Amino acid sequence: MGAYLRGPWWWYKRMLGGRVYYRALKVRKGQESLLSARMAQEDAAILAAHYGLPCPDTCRNVTLSEFIPVYRKRKAGKASLDRDIQRYNLALPIIGDKRLADFTMDDFQGLEKKLLEDHESATVNRYIQAFHHLFEIAIREKVLTTNPLDNYEYFV
Repeated sequence: MGAYLRGPWWWYKRMLGGRVYYRALKVRKGQESLLSARMAQEDAAILAAHYGLPCPDTCRNVTLSEFIPVYRKRKAGKASLDRDIQRYNLALPIIGDKRLADFTMDDFQGLEKKLLEDHESATVNRYIQAFHHLFEIAIREKVLTTNPLDNYEYFV
């Protein structure tokens, strides 16, 4: 357990039950006064994720349909934003509109199975990549602690 520098940024490393968690603290070198508070936040998030506990107080109960406008605002300059929004809206009836923290790998395996009936595997990869990116934005916005698609294996 501890903080370390990686380039100009501080990172946090924690081992629980034989699994090592690495988290970016988003604190630059020279901002060490913020370090202990960020380490405490990340430690709480890691413990919650590891033991399957509810998100800490920093997490909010936001559904997918509520977070899509936040994503649109954060990524306003992205060239493929409209296509990503279209993918989210097409996938919404398949995976359901539930809290972002409640999504699991099983939800996206069901989406994968449904999409493969009508689409190529490359298209399925693009859907999953779009959702992976949405969850990464949710983590940055402190809505989630972990990305449910981190261990997804894409089609070759």
